[in-house]
Amino acid sequence: MNKTYRDVYEDAFLNCFKLYKDDIAQLPWDGESSIDIDEIIKICNITVVREFGRDSGSCQPPKNTINVNMLEPSYRQRFTLAHELGHLLLGHEGGYLYRTSDTTKYPSAISQVYEREANRFAAELLMPEFLMNYFLDKVFEEKNMSMDGEYGSVDTQFIISLLADKLKVSSAAVEIRLQNLGMMTVK
Repeated sequence: MNKTYRDVYEDAFLNCFKLYKDDIAQLPWDGESSIDIDEIIKICNITVVREFGRDSGSCQPPKNTINVNMLEPSYRQRFTLAHELGHLLLGHEGGYLYRTSDTTKYPSAISQVYEREANRFAAELLMPEFLMNYFLDKVFEEKNMSMDGEYGSVDTQFIISLLADKLKVSSAAVEIRLQNLGMMTVK
């Protein structure tokens, strides 16, 4: 399969990468791999510092640096890297931006808006709609399941878990992304 990230992402999303758009669009995709967040960050000339921390991660726009908590699972680190990259590429101001699940740490409503925007960016980066459909088809094919069938919550969680493994993200991230794309409804 000779595909590139241009085949994986919508052009509107690739535009977020500005000067780096063409280099990222030309990255090869083999039909099996998850998104190579480390290579994307490298192309964007951003330094990653892995450290022991209390929060999941942070970024320092003036220094083009992303800090990520190396104590967290790899799938969480990947999402944090994508999230912080979103802050940098989307031009979020505020000096030292950080990723935490404790919303009381955000100093203002605009900080919370920035966090939601960075989460959307990270979800689109790591779980583009094309890959969600592609890997969902593969999961159903590999497990000899029908897309037309009705599945209970155990089956649904199993499918979500398999997708998460293929995309190298958490099951919770996959579930939210499926819902946001209208590919799954919550009952």
